[in-house]
Amino acid sequence: MKHPGNVLIIGLFLLGSHASSVAEALDPAQAIPLFLKIVSYDQSFQGGPDRTVTVYLPYDRREAPSYEQYRVAQRYFEKNADLTVLGSRIRFQPVCCDSLRTIVDQLSPDDYNIMMLTSLNEEQTRLLADLKSGTRIRTFAFDAVQIPFGVAVSVRPDEKKNAIIVNLAAAQSEGSRFGAQLLRLCEIWEGKS
Repeated sequence: MKHPGNVLIIGLFLLGSHASSVAEALDPAQAIPLFLKIVSYDQSFQGGPDRTVTVYLPYDRREAPSYEQYRVAQRYFEKNADLTVLGSRIRFQPVCCDSLRTIVDQLSPDDYNIMMLTSLNEEQTRLLADLKSGTRIRTFAFDAVQIPFGVAVSVRPDEKKNAIIVNLAAAQSEGSRFGAQLLRLCEIWEGKS
């Protein structure tokens, strides 16, 4: 499926760089529109007005960077309540890390679900990667250091341009199929997930 003009839009997101308080994390207000644009490149996603994309945002109130990113993301989704991806409505669902297991257990394999990870600690990130196994929930992280733990997509902020990082093994295990048009713009992480 072709997406005319999307290369330009992603290119514009790549130009600016405004990191949050975590050195390797991109400000959620910049990362969220980029992540949603990347969804439009997932060839397994069939958008439309009868579909809903649910964005789960796990956070930990005890981890200051995670909680700060949650608050920025919450404000972003409140200000942009009419967001869509290829005609599909976006539903924002923040989730405290302690209750994520219950939500993951209730996911339908037919729905298009996204988990946008805040800057969680390594143990929490590994747990989430294990929980999502077999659920076909797509993972995006504000913090690029989470890629080796099984996160499919992240962005590394840089002074000149932000780099989209794709963990192909994780993306494929989640059911995403990204075409060459997107992958040419990305860094491919080829380590072990």
